[in-house]
Amino acid sequence: MKKICKHCGIVYFKPMSTNKKYCSKKCYWEASKGKLAYNKGISLIKKKCIGCGIEFISRKPLNQIYCNKKCRNQYLMSKEKNPNWNGGISPLRSQLYSIEEYKQWRSDVFKRDNWTCQTCGVRGVYLEAHHIKELNKIIKENNIKTKEEALNCSELWDINNGVTLCQECHNLTKRGRGI
Repeated sequence: MKKICKHCGIVYFKPMSTNKKYCSKKCYWEASKGKLAYNKGISLIKKKCIGCGIEFISRKPLNQIYCNKKCRNQYLMSKEKNPNWNGGISPLRSQLYSIEEYKQWRSDVFKRDNWTCQTCGVRGVYLEAHHIKELNKIIKENNIKTKEEALNCSELWDINNGVTLCQECHNLTKRGRGI
């Protein structure tokens, strides 16, 4: 619940179960002692929050444009306003990792290789299924744009294009030194 501090005028959030009237203990003590709000050379400026539109008093005149951190995070992380927003479309590669066919391909590769790293022969560690012909190359060569197109591509799900590797050996392939 949004409240305005009775002492300094800053907007803050308070739990529904409390009767808090001040944003901090400092404001409470200054108000109870009858002191003026922050008379230590810091000027207070009235501003309008660009996130929610509520007026608030800022102690930092140059850079404070949100009434509080929660409002700032809600404003910055909301879809179109986030600098990393790509229109709601996650990359095809990350979508492929979540479908059942990929999980089945991965499981089949592990079974074929007897849950053993094919480079160093270690067992009982976290294993990863590696595409011998890179996943990105297959996607580009077959001009795959959607999950449905990926499901129809037999090269992507070919068990002979996969190999079981431990994390260390798989990391070596990412640097161009492995399989």
